[in-house]
Amino acid sequence: MLCVLSLNLSSCNVLQREELYEFNYSIDEYPRNMDPQTLSETEARLIVQNVMEGLVTIDKNGQIIPGVAESYEVSQDGLIYTFSLRKDAAWVDYKAQFYANVTADDFVFAFRRIFDRETASPFANDFACILNSSLVASGQVGSEQIGVKAIDGQTLEIRLKYQNPDFLSLLASPAAMPCNKDFFDSTDAHYGLDARNLLYNGPFYIGTYSEEKYIYAEKNSAYVSSLPCVAESVLFRVLQEGESSFQRFSEGSNDALILAGAQIEFLGAEDYNISAYEDSVWIICLNMLDKVLADKKIRQSLALSLDREKYSQNDMPSWMSPASSLIPSIVTVGGESYSQTSGAGSALKYSPSEARRLFNAGLEENNLSALPKTTLIYPENEAYTHIVQQMQKSWQNDLSTFINIEAVPQAELVQRVSSGDYQLALISLRSDSNSPSAVLNSFKTSSTKNMPRYYSQQYDSILDSVAAINDSRRQAEAFARAEALILSDAAVIPFAKQHTYYITRKNVEDIYFSPYGGIIFFKYAKN
Repeated sequence: MLCVLSLNLSSCNVLQREELYEFNYSIDEYPRNMDPQTLSETEARLIVQNVMEGLVTIDKNGQIIPGVAESYEVSQDGLIYTFSLRKDAAWVDYKAQFYANVTADDFVFAFRRIFDRETASPFANDFACILNSSLVASGQVGSEQIGVKAIDGQTLEIRLKYQNPDFLSLLASPAAMPCNKDFFDSTDAHYGLDARNLLYNGPFYIGTYSEEKYIYAEKNSAYVSSLPCVAESVLFRVLQEGESSFQRFSEGSNDALILAGAQIEFLGAEDYNISAYEDSVWIICLNMLDKVLADKKIRQSLALSLDREKYSQNDMPSWMSPASSLIPSIVTVGGESYSQTSGAGSALKYSPSEARRLFNAGLEENNLSALPKTTLIYPENEAYTHIVQQMQKSWQNDLSTFINIEAVPQAELVQRVSSGDYQLALISLRSDSNSPSAVLNSFKTSSTKNMPRYYSQQYDSILDSVAAINDSRRQAEAFARAEALILSDAAVIPFAKQHTYYITRKNVEDIYFSPYGGIIFFKYAKN
């Protein structure tokens, strides 16, 4: 049950009614951009997924069900999707006041924004299967040529250029949420930057918020669905300095927790409901803008010096295991495991003699007698400190070189890697959707998420070619070729797979956790 009196919310008298299903959840940072077509923060994805709804949505068991679309049909060739929208689907503002009905035009505008170059949406590659998407994204034709059309106010047609068995799942993601053009234009370029500059058509709306402190999502009485919203409210509280989600959960003030391995051993498993997915991969990211790390031989030597199997026997905690692929184990292609279908796992294998040969050759090419000061940054945590210390020893033993290590807070780690202020970084990858493209496309030349600053026309071309492949096995093979290339170039080095634990209290039911992007659905939750 929420403790809300200290927030002085106007609805406190309502929240004290014990029969209401109310929830409390911590977020690391206050989301800076909640525009569904351009957001990037995990916190923003989490909030948007609960306050907005697309053509389809997800039930409490993770199955795709109708959302704004009351029903849909798929053509025999799998290339035309026709959606019939609910006539009573509505937009409300932050005061829960009716703004307009949700129409097919709202989805047309949203998809045009995804592929409009001025929008710079990070999700354009995810929806590359839509007809004419690449032509619109490249500016060869106008956005009105995209294969998304309003037949009438309640009928939407989406045409694909090739079959995509995961298309409905993509339509449940934040990027595919509708956008009302009139409201968008009225925000004067502030759309999504705060709760007042958003409209809501999902199970909740943002009724009260305080930047840097909390977002209070209340049940949307205008929301219509075949599966109505059960929960009354969710208070998303921003962690303050010195606080942690684990601390709040263990003290009883949070109802749910996503735990990335390290602290699971300190949580009494018998006291909670726990599900686990191997949905993350730890990698060493190498900044290719660094003068020395721009040398492929130097990067390869660092990769060839890491013996993952040895670490797994002696140094990795129980919630980690060796990784030779960038793609988390849960990711599928056409309903089949990507790793099993493609034979993925092409990381450079441990070879100390080859590592030393390449290292010496790289130094010679750069007219160096030794590696200049180089630092690996990693998240503050005792378990990770032990791991990177072993890496440090491996590089010292195999290459006779010393790599500095520096533990930094998670927020600082993310900021430094994003801005390019690092040389080597140990970071975690999690797939935002059930496709290898969610990870691999982030390393394309054009991607704003390209952490190592990797530039390869061949890599880009391979991933672009997936759009013309309509066979899932051949798609998996293309993804595997791209992955093998970036791993051979040693722009990133996969190191370990990790389980993520999704936890609720014993009295909490029907919170749905998505292992793709760490999303939580509170719509069906009861306590």
